[in-house]
Amino acid sequence: MTEEKLAVGDSEVQKSIDRWEKRLKIQLSKSQIVVVEKNYDLVGFMGFVDKSQYHWLDPNIAYVVDTYIVPEARKTNAARRMFREFNLRIKTKYSEIWTNVNVNNKRVQRMLQKMGFKEVDDFKVKKFKDQIYFKFKIES
Repeated sequence: MTEEKLAVGDSEVQKSIDRWEKRLKIQLSKSQIVVVEKNYDLVGFMGFVDKSQYHWLDPNIAYVVDTYIVPEARKTNAARRMFREFNLRIKTKYSEIWTNVNVNNKRVQRMLQKMGFKEVDDFKVKKFKDQIYFKFKIES
């Protein structure tokens, strides 16, 4: 939620939380969430949206909007494992994965670049400020 707060600003935080809860319920109902475990404990999740939720998305894009890894697992390969599993689960339906990150979150930007994401220069979501957008081409 820290990223979300940075993206929307202080005045929109509660609206953003409400949207997140609603979006999470939809993601769960559509199996649009991937989780990663360690020793049978949940350590992270990744949720995405697609054209069925946002008309402006191309039908071939899975847009990752929710990602979280517990702090203790961030130095492990949990994020990479979660991304690999996510990629395997969606590659029959989507050809690209898109996401965004705050301009100041250099750690996540480096991680995305190491995983093969490329920065998207010609795309912006007006209501989100100070974001960098990334895409990843799924290999079939």
